[in-house]
Amino acid sequence: MAHVSLVQGMRQWLGMAFGALSCACVSVSPSSASSRGLVSDRSTKTTEAEASAVDSPPTAPSDLQRRSEGWRSNVDLALEASGLSEGPPLETARRRLESVVASVVDRVRRSAPSTGESDDAYQVGRRLLAALHEEGGPLRVYDARATTLAEILDGGRFNCVSASVLFNLVARRLDLNVGAELLPTHARSLLFLPPTSDSRRRTVVVETTSPLGFDPDERQLFMILEGVAVPAALARVEAPEGGAGAGDPKESGLERRTMITSGGVRVKTRVLIGTIYINRASIAQEAGDLALAERLFARSETFAKAGAMQQVLRDQRAVLLSQLAADDVLSGAPARIERALATLIDAAALAPKAPRILRAVHQNLRAAAERCIASAADRGDERALDHVLKKVLAVGMPTEVAAALRAFAASETARLLAARQDYEGALRVVEIGLQERLSQGDEPLRGTLRRNQVAILRLMATGFARHGAFAAAWHHLRLIDDISGLSKETREVVDEDRRRIVHVAAERLIESNDLEHAAEVYRTGLRRFPKVEVYRHNLIAVLERLAAPIVSGPGCLEAAPILDEIRALDRHNTFPTRSQVHCLLARAEERLRAKDFDEAVALVERARERAPHDGIVLKNLAVVLLRTARMLPRPRGCKRARMLLRQARLLKVEEVPKEAFIEATFGCP
Repeated sequence: MAHVSLVQGMRQWLGMAFGALSCACVSVSPSSASSRGLVSDRSTKTTEAEASAVDSPPTAPSDLQRRSEGWRSNVDLALEASGLSEGPPLETARRRLESVVASVVDRVRRSAPSTGESDDAYQVGRRLLAALHEEGGPLRVYDARATTLAEILDGGRFNCVSASVLFNLVARRLDLNVGAELLPTHARSLLFLPPTSDSRRRTVVVETTSPLGFDPDERQLFMILEGVAVPAALARVEAPEGGAGAGDPKESGLERRTMITSGGVRVKTRVLIGTIYINRASIAQEAGDLALAERLFARSETFAKAGAMQQVLRDQRAVLLSQLAADDVLSGAPARIERALATLIDAAALAPKAPRILRAVHQNLRAAAERCIASAADRGDERALDHVLKKVLAVGMPTEVAAALRAFAASETARLLAARQDYEGALRVVEIGLQERLSQGDEPLRGTLRRNQVAILRLMATGFARHGAFAAAWHHLRLIDDISGLSKETREVVDEDRRRIVHVAAERLIESNDLEHAAEVYRTGLRRFPKVEVYRHNLIAVLERLAAPIVSGPGCLEAAPILDEIRALDRHNTFPTRSQVHCLLARAEERLRAKDFDEAVALVERARERAPHDGIVLKNLAVVLLRTARMLPRPRGCKRARMLLRQARLLKVEEVPKEAFIEATFGCP
């Protein structure tokens, strides 16, 4: 039997929407951006959340270290969010940061255009970003985990959050109106230009992780985000308009897919600082320090007084937990995958409101669950498999995601049961999985279930055949024939199985001396595959073994149907004729002993008709004729005795002794 195995459950869902640790950014679909990247002209008539994104007017430099009751500067908040406690550490960090800020401000002002040229906010913002990244500037090495100002002060390491916080702090010292934009897995600064004559405010995107990030066009944006991307998942993308080139998605053919879109939620710098706590909380949770993670996250919520902003931070935390889990899953380490599952359940419990984030969390949760389910199936642990499924479904996933996960679990459970040779149980589970209403995107999973259904039926058929239960084996292969949508290749494989189980079942029946059922197996095989000559040959061999004891016994004539079947299968086969002749001669011997001479002669004559040139038949006919002549009464039977003697002599059988001819008419005149 050809090797049959179940297809392992599909696992391609990993990272289809995995986010990245905040600032682990990836390419954006070209259709989602304007000709100037993500810069947009927006009316001053904005939502409350958007209006609150502009920071209050800056304080004077001398106020940097000054506090008033109930209020602290963003500088202090950012340093404390970076893990610097009250006292000497905070004072030291404040002085170091003031030195950095003063140095950058000085560079920006010294690079101002000569007298007479305009120096508007747009140009100041551009020079500020350049000063932060130029040689000797504070931003030196990108590190996706360098989310605090402490890393910038200690070694120039930064990510999108810390770089954006620093940009905004310096911008306020330069009297620029700035805010921030939080997107799934990413943060960036926004520069708000003064209103124009048509009372519209122009917002400039500042990707602070790159010196090219000020008001980037589409291609620049792609290259910037590509440079800081953490490979969470790969997906084919189309090239942006303008053709392929260096850094072009079409050139690479792949996109590291996270969830960065053309727009996010606009927030004040204060809320941006709060995301430092979120990043630190997520990293703490990844390390297993859940108590610290909860304290840091609770601290982050104090930076967003409004419920809407608190939800934004919760969404940010959910997507960061999702990315941390993605890193664990992509590692392939079993322990880390289990940790990823727990992390994603926590992310789902945050109930993110942003649809894109919620979809990503659920999809990543599905991916982690699939790996845990598959791992449990590999170990043969059905209880663990069921536990994972129930725990994940309890989160409350969308109907189509839950259906796909149940179908995947069914496929893996079937694989587990098949490994135990519980094929009936495996088949039931697959049939349950096939009843799930899967989305179009999950149709490949239905294909996997179908392939496993076919594999299980093939395994069951093989098992039945090995035990000689040919009817059951044949029936299970017939069930495969009824499955719609099977490929031509699959049907050819099943036909090959059908040919093989004929041999397997028949050989098992022959071993147990059940020749009648073995013959029926070969008959069925020959009807389905009339050109397979080995079936014909083996059927004849089995029929001969069936006929042999009958032909040799007293009821040899009962073998006639079997002999006729052999003759129909192979008209050149001599076994039927030889068997019938043997039977007729044996019957003639019986009739001779019973002194039924006429019947004996008639039987031998019938044998001669079937084998007119067979020497044994001729010899036996001569003997019967002579013995019949000898046994006739004298003198009344002498006339017939002489006639029988003449017939015997005409046979010209030399093996008959001469004495037998003399005795045939002994006592006759």
